[in-house]
Amino acid sequence: MINEKQYINNLGKLLFKKSGLTINCIEETFNLKISNDQSKKITKNFDSFILESKRKNTGSFYTPDYIAKYMVSKALFEYFKNNTSLSDQRLASIFYSRKYKLNKNEKDIILNVFKDLTVADLSCGGGIFLINYIKLVKEILLVNNFDESRKFLKEISKNVHAYDINALAIKSLLLELNIYFEPKSREEIILINTHNLDVISSKNFDESIPESGYDIVIGNPPYLGEKGNKKLFNNIKKSRFGQRYYEGKMDLFYYFIYRGINVMNTSGVLIYLTTNYFITADGAKKLRNFLKDNGHFIEIINFNEYNIFEDARGQHNLIFTYRKNKDENTKMLLRTIEEKRVVNNFEAFINLIDSCTNKCFIDEEFLFNERNEIQLYINENHFSIIKKIKNQSDYQLMDFFNVNQGLVSGADRVSKYNYNKKLSQGCIDLYNINIGDPIYVMNKEKSTIFQEKNYVKHFYKNSDINKFSVNENTNKRILYIDQSVELDELLKSHLLPYKEILQERREVRTGSRKWFEIQWARDKNIFEQEKIVVPQRSRSNIFAYSSESFYGSADIYYITSKKLLLKFPLFALLGLLNSKLFYLYLSNIGKKKGNMLELYATPLKHLLIKKLNQEEAIIEVSKRLSKAFSNELFDKLNQLIYLDYHISDKEIDFIENFYNNRH
Repeated sequence: MINEKQYINNLGKLLFKKSGLTINCIEETFNLKISNDQSKKITKNFDSFILESKRKNTGSFYTPDYIAKYMVSKALFEYFKNNTSLSDQRLASIFYSRKYKLNKNEKDIILNVFKDLTVADLSCGGGIFLINYIKLVKEILLVNNFDESRKFLKEISKNVHAYDINALAIKSLLLELNIYFEPKSREEIILINTHNLDVISSKNFDESIPESGYDIVIGNPPYLGEKGNKKLFNNIKKSRFGQRYYEGKMDLFYYFIYRGINVMNTSGVLIYLTTNYFITADGAKKLRNFLKDNGHFIEIINFNEYNIFEDARGQHNLIFTYRKNKDENTKMLLRTIEEKRVVNNFEAFINLIDSCTNKCFIDEEFLFNERNEIQLYINENHFSIIKKIKNQSDYQLMDFFNVNQGLVSGADRVSKYNYNKKLSQGCIDLYNINIGDPIYVMNKEKSTIFQEKNYVKHFYKNSDINKFSVNENTNKRILYIDQSVELDELLKSHLLPYKEILQERREVRTGSRKWFEIQWARDKNIFEQEKIVVPQRSRSNIFAYSSESFYGSADIYYITSKKLLLKFPLFALLGLLNSKLFYLYLSNIGKKKGNMLELYATPLKHLLIKKLNQEEAIIEVSKRLSKAFSNELFDKLNQLIYLDYHISDKEIDFIENFYNNRH
């Protein structure tokens, strides 16, 4: 299989074939040794080639050319809009429609701006954004019969900066750029400013920035979470910049946002393609505060379930455009792409964006909610409904209720990892241990030896939770060993074979748990008393009432009433949480994973609620639904809640369509 160096070598040979340059000139200019060995034909650019093997480790994904082309056009449109007198219509014609024929005045304006425009990609890879930028300028020059286009391109290239930690990526960028331009002599070679350094941790980074900062920062920074990459993030934290902006559970690309905004000038534009999780993630609180305080969003395009990257199924992305200055009077544009049609060229992608009907303009003050999360709205109806919920709500759910996570045993059964990493061969042979053997969680049949013990509990999965009610029949059992349980002989004989696994749990090593106890037992009352249970992750708002014992794992949350004089009836809350109105509301908050709801403690606790005028009727319908669900009763419940929140007919139509399209 061809490796990176062979690939770069092939680029050098291709440049030799397409241009008038000698091999010696190419080797000297690009610090390259072109060998004569036979190798595979080049069919991809560096990004797609290199990232096939390194994508998983680096968090990098190849940006399709048409998306890079769009982002370049968008960045230029916004920069020229803010820094020239040209109309939006004319700029759209130039940069989106690509109708480049300019009158003399337009030509002077455009070329004068390009002459001084500074552009940077802080994680350039093979340079697809920067190559598209220079190609666009070349097209404008050619269409307008500019006499000295090559000289002009060389001049503007001096203001283009490419950063990457991979030296071969930068070399590839320079070669691919010149393969496109086909220089006929050394003087015609296009060179840009290249910086082979780590933009996050390098002490030399500041020296590479122009004194006035960058006008445009563009890119698709690497996505890499802290989980599973502790060593990388610990190294980053050793630098002053890394330490300043570090936040637990963050993503690597957050650093590139901080860097990008810091190196922009006051009229600069930043446009990034990223995942959309940072808008609500707990590990991005500091980032959202920074974004709010240091400029304003121009536009956010949320692709939701639309696949930007073919090889990253299930990833949810957005493109955001941001300007580094505060403008209280500017409205920002939100778009949500719901279409499933596949596009693979620039014109089709522009059409996908332009034809998007799920859009609205809002003041930035409404972009951030009371917890400083970024809330995306589909259209004006969506915005007005969420605003109604907020304006009518006097309380948060946590004012009346506790929200608790289910238990964590720390070792439900013998996992493959524990079998291979924590069990000695002697222990495996002595006790005949196999992968999958039950430790704390087992089926009903295997639990019969403990049937006289009160620490054996029925155990439920999140799939046992339905809308309004739970499935009470379960074949699972758990040994609920909390601090009150003594280690009897029966329990000891069962757990002793797995002691090597159990004693390695963090809480046991720190002395806060005995080796035989489950890791996080929680308060037993959470599972035993009257409650609402909810799966942490679901495609719908599924909340169920349970008055019986319901022990479950950490992927289930438990809502229980606080002991207060002022009460909020549990069945009233049950109806509200299961309603279509609150499906819309819940879709607007919390951690985002496409259309999947992620309902963990933080968003649940902070849900805005109000004392219901239709309380008695809602309680009565909710009780009936908890005994037997019917669409007729569910419709009745939703009508009661629409009435209570003064939802208009137009808004009801929006909610119904929103709900039905996702169910």
